[in-house]
Amino acid sequence: MKARCCRRRDALRGCLSGHDSFGSGTLTEQETLRLAKLERDAVNGNVVILSDIWLDNEEAMGKLERVLDAFENEDFVPCLFVFMGNFCSHPCNLGFHSSNLRSQFGKLGQMNAAHPRLKEGSCFLFIPSPDDADLQT
Repeated sequence: MKARCCRRRDALRGCLSGHDSFGSGTLTEQETLRLAKLERDAVNGNVVILSDIWLDNEEAMGKLERVLDAFENEDFVPCLFVFMGNFCSHPCNLGFHSSNLRSQFGKLGQMNAAHPRLKEGSCFLFIPSPDDADLQT
Protein backbone atom coordinates (compact mmCIF):
# COMPACT_ATOMS: atom_id res chain seq x y z
CA MET A 1 0.00 0.00 0.00
CA LYS A 2 1.38 3.37 -0.99
CA ALA A 3 1.62 6.00 1.77
CA ARG A 4 -0.33 9.18 1.17
CA CYS A 5 1.27 12.55 1.63
CA CYS A 6 -0.21 15.14 3.92
CA ARG A 7 -2.10 17.99 2.34
CA ARG A 8 -2.31 21.56 3.43
CA ARG A 9 -5.53 22.66 5.05
CA ASP A 10 -6.37 25.18 2.34
CA ALA A 11 -6.02 22.48 -0.36
CA LEU A 12 -8.24 20.09 1.60
CA ARG A 13 -10.82 22.79 2.25
CA GLY A 14 -11.33 23.10 -1.51
CA CYS A 15 -11.75 19.31 -1.87
CA LEU A 16 -14.13 19.02 1.07
CA SER A 17 -16.19 22.19 0.70
CA GLY A 18 -19.86 21.37 0.96
CA HIS A 19 -19.16 18.01 2.63
CA ASP A 20 -21.12 17.54 5.87
CA SER A 21 -18.99 15.11 7.90
CA PHE A 22 -20.84 15.42 11.21
CA GLY A 23 -24.43 16.03 10.18
CA SER A 24 -24.51 19.60 11.46
CA GLY A 25 -24.81 21.29 8.09
CA THR A 26 -22.17 22.95 5.98
CA LEU A 27 -20.57 26.25 6.89
CA THR A 28 -21.24 29.35 4.88
CA GLU A 29 -18.29 31.28 3.51
CA GLN A 30 -18.86 33.96 6.16
CA GLU A 31 -18.80 31.33 8.95
CA THR A 32 -15.62 29.81 7.51
CA LEU A 33 -13.92 33.22 7.45
CA ARG A 34 -15.04 33.94 11.03
CA LEU A 35 -13.64 30.60 12.24
CA ALA A 36 -10.36 31.21 10.40
CA LYS A 37 -10.04 34.58 12.16
CA LEU A 38 -10.74 32.98 15.55
CA GLU A 39 -8.02 30.41 14.88
CA ARG A 40 -5.50 33.11 13.92
CA ASP A 41 -6.36 35.20 16.99
CA ALA A 42 -6.19 32.28 19.42
CA VAL A 43 -3.01 32.83 21.39
CA ASN A 44 -3.24 29.99 23.86
CA GLY A 45 -5.39 27.06 22.98
CA ASN A 46 -3.16 24.44 24.58
CA VAL A 47 -4.80 21.79 26.72
CA VAL A 48 -2.90 19.21 28.79
CA ILE A 49 -4.77 15.98 29.54
CA LEU A 50 -3.42 13.60 32.18
CA SER A 51 -5.03 10.49 33.59
CA ASP A 52 -4.43 8.18 36.52
CA ILE A 53 -2.98 10.93 38.70
CA TRP A 54 -2.31 8.78 41.76
CA LEU A 55 -2.19 11.31 44.54
CA ASP A 56 -1.25 8.61 47.06
CA ASN A 57 1.86 7.56 45.12
CA GLU A 58 5.10 9.49 45.75
CA GLU A 59 6.61 8.56 42.38
CA ALA A 60 3.51 9.70 40.47
CA MET A 61 3.41 12.98 42.41
CA GLY A 62 7.11 13.56 41.72
CA LYS A 63 6.56 13.05 38.00
CA LEU A 64 3.54 15.35 38.05
CA GLU A 65 5.66 18.03 39.69
CA ARG A 66 8.25 17.65 36.92
CA VAL A 67 5.49 18.16 34.33
CA LEU A 68 4.23 21.28 36.10
CA ASP A 69 7.80 22.60 36.47
CA ALA A 70 8.35 22.18 32.74
CA PHE A 71 5.20 24.12 31.84
CA GLU A 72 5.97 26.80 34.42
CA ASN A 73 9.22 27.54 32.58
CA GLU A 74 7.77 27.64 29.05
CA ASP A 75 7.01 30.87 27.16
CA PHE A 76 3.29 30.05 27.36
CA VAL A 77 1.13 28.29 29.91
CA PRO A 78 -1.66 25.92 28.85
CA CYS A 79 -5.13 27.36 29.20
CA LEU A 80 -6.42 24.11 30.71
CA PHE A 81 -5.14 21.08 32.58
CA VAL A 82 -7.52 18.12 32.62
CA PHE A 83 -6.78 15.65 35.42
CA MET A 84 -8.73 12.42 35.04
CA GLY A 85 -8.93 9.70 37.68
CA ASN A 86 -8.14 7.32 39.09
CA PHE A 87 -6.82 9.61 41.79
CA CYS A 88 -5.81 6.69 44.03
CA SER A 89 -3.63 3.71 43.25
CA HIS A 90 -6.42 1.47 44.59
CA PRO A 91 -10.24 1.78 44.40
CA CYS A 92 -11.59 4.36 46.81
CA ASN A 93 -14.80 2.62 47.84
CA LEU A 94 -16.96 3.10 50.92
CA GLY A 95 -14.27 1.61 53.19
CA PHE A 96 -11.76 4.25 52.11
CA HIS A 97 -11.30 7.28 54.33
CA SER A 98 -12.14 10.33 52.22
CA SER A 99 -10.11 12.51 54.61
CA ASN A 100 -6.97 10.80 53.26
CA LEU A 101 -7.97 11.67 49.69
CA ARG A 102 -8.72 15.26 50.74
CA SER A 103 -5.28 15.45 52.29
CA GLN A 104 -3.75 14.26 49.01
CA PHE A 105 -5.71 16.89 47.07
CA GLY A 106 -4.39 19.44 49.57
CA LYS A 107 -0.85 18.42 48.62
CA LEU A 108 -1.78 18.84 44.97
CA GLY A 109 -3.08 22.34 45.78
CA GLN A 110 0.23 23.19 47.45
CA MET A 111 2.08 21.90 44.38
CA ASN A 112 -0.10 24.10 42.18
CA ALA A 113 0.52 27.12 44.42
CA ALA A 114 4.27 26.62 43.92
CA HIS A 115 3.76 27.34 40.19
CA PRO A 116 2.45 30.93 40.09
CA ARG A 117 2.29 31.25 36.30
CA LEU A 118 0.17 28.10 36.04
CA LYS A 119 -1.95 29.15 38.99
CA GLU A 120 -2.71 32.50 37.37
CA GLY A 121 -2.96 31.52 33.71
CA SER A 122 -4.40 28.00 33.66
CA CYS A 123 -7.64 26.37 34.69
CA PHE A 124 -7.75 22.91 36.24
CA LEU A 125 -10.53 20.42 35.57
CA PHE A 126 -10.80 17.24 37.65
CA ILE A 127 -12.76 14.28 36.32
CA PRO A 128 -13.10 11.41 38.81
CA SER A 129 -13.27 7.82 37.65
CA PRO A 130 -15.91 5.36 38.87
CA ASP A 131 -13.29 3.98 41.31
CA ASP A 132 -12.75 7.38 42.96
CA ALA A 133 -14.58 8.20 46.18
CA ASP A 134 -17.32 10.80 46.14
CA LEU A 135 -15.24 13.97 46.29
CA GLN A 136 -18.16 16.04 47.56
CA THR A 137 -18.44 14.38 50.97
